[in-house]
Amino acid sequence: MKNLFLALLAMVAFVACEKDEEKGGFVIPDNPDIEPGVAENISEYELAFDEEGICYSKKNDGITEAEFQTMVFGYGWKEVTSNRVLENGNLVAEDYVGEYIGVSRHHIAFDSEGVTTEYFRTGAFAPEEDKWFKVRSYRYDGAQMFLEGATQATTGASYYYMVLEVTENNMVCLKLREVPREANDWKYIYTLNIYKKMSAEELAEYQQTYTREEK
Repeated sequence: MKNLFLALLAMVAFVACEKDEEKGGFVIPDNPDIEPGVAENISEYELAFDEEGICYSKKNDGITEAEFQTMVFGYGWKEVTSNRVLENGNLVAEDYVGEYIGVSRHHIAFDSEGVTTEYFRTGAFAPEEDKWFKVRSYRYDGAQMFLEGATQATTGASYYYMVLEVTENNMVCLKLREVPREANDWKYIYTLNIYKKMSAEELAEYQQTYTREEK
């Protein structure tokens, strides 16, 4: 009887978790790196997927290239949060870094026109000295920023960010990713990423400490 009760309890817990997964449950963390108004705006994005599986916002077309050059270009941006977008447009509550063990955050800086540098570690639990950088060219087309040389395994197309919003201190993007399901089998996912604008001192520290270049 006891075993039956435990089994039923486990089943209820599983169903509850499944329902939570379906509805997301994302809440902007209490983080000094995120402006309070950003949380309110994200709740109004109304994320959805079109017939081709491309994620977009029903209420936000993203920033223009002119806005990108004014508000994003020339700065470093530290990734603060990254949450996977579910098929119904909600966000998974757990941060992508925790959801996929071994994933590290990717911080980005726009060093010169058409050139960006990514700062990252090989995994979330990599040694402290395991700090890499990768220089890429990029192009901005509409509200989408394509990183050249960062290609999807199955299509060869470039990964991209859709820059939805830039405030005084934060940038919010939809990021297309591709993750392995199993050997030679990949799937596409989108995450909603929030970045904090780096100070000149922070960016200099990244440039000085992330010294292993990935070719």
